[in-house]
Amino acid sequence: MIDLICPPENIDAFLDLCNTEGIEIKGFSWWCHVTEGHEPCGMGGPKSSFFEGWFSEIPMDDLVRLPDNASYSTFFKYIWPEEDNYHDCWWPGFWLESLATMSERYDTWKTLIYYLPEYYQAAKELRDNYLAHDHGQVDLICETEQDDIEYARLKNYEEAIFIEDLDEVIISSIKTGYTNAYPISDCFIEN
Repeated sequence: MIDLICPPENIDAFLDLCNTEGIEIKGFSWWCHVTEGHEPCGMGGPKSSFFEGWFSEIPMDDLVRLPDNASYSTFFKYIWPEEDNYHDCWWPGFWLESLATMSERYDTWKTLIYYLPEYYQAAKELRDNYLAHDHGQVDLICETEQDDIEYARLKNYEEAIFIEDLDEVIISSIKTGYTNAYPISDCFIEN
């Protein structure tokens, strides 16, 4: 497993991304975000590559484990801010399946990209990018042929991507039903 330290203001977006990608959170640990003048709450830890300061690992007996991703959302929105031991400098480090495990999952992953005829080239480029990065099976279907997400469900796809225009796509997780809009540029996998 790997852990990703997440700033509090990005927790909702991070959980949304996990839901969209079908990534199960295994638990979380706490990290104190240490900036100049702030006394660390825990032990040593890594320097941040993205934020000022570094992270101090909070000693814990085990990860905080909740039943599902929705429970993490509820915890961080409603429960944690009211806890007696609440510290606004504490950031969660979410534990996820390893990148190797995620890579294995994509070996059998099926994505269906819906496009209008005028966006065929964008759909083809997105498909080719996914295939170049071992993202499993990726198929295209023109929306004049089929535009119902139920088709993707019946054909056992994990995700459906609707190219709305050259700037935006709608991604739907077939398993969870979670749907969100993203810039098309966010969909391209980089090395």
